[in-house]
Amino acid sequence: MQYLHTLFNPVGQGKYRVASTGALYSGHFRNGQLEGKGTVTMPNGNVTVGAWDHGGNCVGTMTYKNGDEYTGQIVRNVRSGQGATKYKDGAAFDGVWRADIQHGPGLVTFHNGDKVQGLWDNGSCKDGIGQHTTDEGSVYTGQV
Repeated sequence: MQYLHTLFNPVGQGKYRVASTGALYSGHFRNGQLEGKGTVTMPNGNVTVGAWDHGGNCVGTMTYKNGDEYTGQIVRNVRSGQGATKYKDGAAFDGVWRADIQHGPGLVTFHNGDKVQGLWDNGSCKDGIGQHTTDEGSVYTGQV
């Protein structure tokens, strides 16, 4: 949320609703950009609470309407960079995200305690290779 080419240049504490998306930001502004602590509430019920730097970059927590929760780096309200998602079914992913998809080194923990560690490529283990550890401690390395 940036206000280029306008006379509108908010500073300090305030609220801003984006007409095109319905998103509501409540927090601190500096030089017309989101900067500092704030909250973004989306029309679909998803809420992001965090600290913004230079308008669109945030480190914080996104709570989804369905009960999932992500904590980490956020760019323009999308998981991007290092972060962890806890899913409502008890599973979790801790690793690198790109454009809201697991992409890079990461660890999935399933609700039963099993884990898969690997290099993720667009949401899947790259080349299908990873390490699967069961909740009892048995380890399989190879195609997962």
